[in-house]
Amino acid sequence: MHILHLTDLHYQTNNPFQKNLIAALLADLKSNGSSPDFVVFSGDLVKNPDDPEIYSHFRKEFLTPVQDIDLLDFLSEQFSDFSSTLEGYVRPLAWADRLEKLNLLPAKKEDSVAFTDSINKQLTGDMKAETRDEAVDQKEPTNDVRPLIKRPDTEHILLLWIQTLRAYTVSLKNLENIPKAQKEHHLQKILEGWSTVMLYSCILFKEIVEKRTLQIGPVTFKINLPDTLDARILRLIFLHIPVYITDVVRRDLGSQKLALQLRNNGIAKTLSESFLQTSLYADLKLDEYLGQLAKFRDRASENNSHIFLEFMLIKLRDIFLRLGLAFHEQEAFLRMAGQLSADIKGLTGDDHQREVDRYVVDLRKRDQVQRLKDNIR
Repeated sequence: MHILHLTDLHYQTNNPFQKNLIAALLADLKSNGSSPDFVVFSGDLVKNPDDPEIYSHFRKEFLTPVQDIDLLDFLSEQFSDFSSTLEGYVRPLAWADRLEKLNLLPAKKEDSVAFTDSINKQLTGDMKAETRDEAVDQKEPTNDVRPLIKRPDTEHILLLWIQTLRAYTVSLKNLENIPKAQKEHHLQKILEGWSTVMLYSCILFKEIVEKRTLQIGPVTFKINLPDTLDARILRLIFLHIPVYITDVVRRDLGSQKLALQLRNNGIAKTLSESFLQTSLYADLKLDEYLGQLAKFRDRASENNSHIFLEFMLIKLRDIFLRLGLAFHEQEAFLRMAGQLSADIKGLTGDDHQREVDRYVVDLRKRDQVQRLKDNIR
């Protein structure tokens, strides 16, 4: 048991000596890797007990940081445990090709079944249930295993896994008094978790389209889709899945306190994680966010991943329509979107430049229409 005893602190606000003392004490506790089980005070805790805000100020400056020392590590361990359990239930997913390898060809109107089948086959492989079970029993990795994830135990652990990931994510956003290295460690783990959510969501796309339902724990969502599905519409819906995940990450993790870590391109280990990291940086419009977008574009091009170029293009359109653009950022932002469009189409030279110009003009028109709608409202 770890007990911290403080006596006759005579705490007061704006006291440089006490600030340094508390900072040193917190640093010592963090270096030990755990917060105390009990904090005992004796003598005079504060200098002026008649100050109505002195105790809340002391809690904020000292007690809360002491409690926070273990919180992130606790949530990290919980999330890791749930991740391991979930991976055991749906082990073949761990063998699937990464999302960045997906080749999403242009869809024809009548090819909805072929379109969803192509996605599932690329992400998980496609084989008979008997062959799949045999491969799982052998515990040998193969790229041709289709996971069976529709099981009660899987659904239960999936809900706990997502809830813990969200709690872990929000905690990192709200905790300030942790070292830079720990922030980077937890950020990478959280990005990895959300990239897995993104992958699982894309894998579930075919089943959701076919059954028109999505069940998360005890909650069942009914999806209202027409009887005859246009594959082109399905393609557009699929491309918005990762963009929706970035919106959830923005709500749970969006904080300028993490600007330094979000600029660190060495944190993201995969293109999926880099997409989430760059999207959050752009959503917050942090310093030189256009430069970060350019770096992601280069990374996606180097990996020959047109699918992530498409994801990012849709993300930029979302930012453009949702937040608008300041005058000084308009030209660079619009040209970045145009370059992504030209890259996706595989254009080079003069054709590439013409596509950039066309796309910029189109986005400017859309901005004018949006402003007109806002004025009418």
